[in-house]
Amino acid sequence: MHFPLRQLVSEALTVPQAAAKRLNGLDIGRAHLFEAALFVSVTGAIVQSVYMGVLSSSSTQDQAAALMLTPFASVSLLMGQILIVAALVHWVGRMFGGTGTFDGALKLSVFLSFVSVFWSLSFALALMLVPPMFMFLVAMGVVWTLWAHGHFIAQLHGFSSWLRVVAVAFGLSFVLTFVFVLVTGQGQVISR
Repeated sequence: MHFPLRQLVSEALTVPQAAAKRLNGLDIGRAHLFEAALFVSVTGAIVQSVYMGVLSSSSTQDQAAALMLTPFASVSLLMGQILIVAALVHWVGRMFGGTGTFDGALKLSVFLSFVSVFWSLSFALALMLVPPMFMFLVAMGVVWTLWAHGHFIAQLHGFSSWLRVVAVAFGLSFVLTFVFVLVTGQGQVISR
């Protein structure tokens, strides 16, 4: 099987609806998806470590040490993120009448996490080499993430509008944040 990874990444950055269609057409077994998720998690943890090293040179050691995780914790956190995103994309998409499968959602989550590793690497390089470009790249990364995720999820579930996908994601994140604040009591104001 010819796996067009370079073309897929290039399309994901410029024409995400075409990349999403191509990705959905790839037949990748669940075992291979879990292996790919582990590879992306390990790679992401390495890039994150480099990024934190760059940040630590521009902040105090105590602040940097507080943000550092053990390698196992970093990989576990990234792997958990990939699996949770896949489960949410599958479950919420199905709630709204989508037709995507869990394997399709996992494929989407792994691939978009893979591309995000390159974004993180570009952030670290910009911070080291051209600090004024850092915030610009971060803004571009956020916009691309919303744009690409919207297209990929719409393609996976057969939705007609990627903007609706983004709107639902914003709405759900607002509701979940509100519920989290209520449950944990983080919103209480202490007055003395």
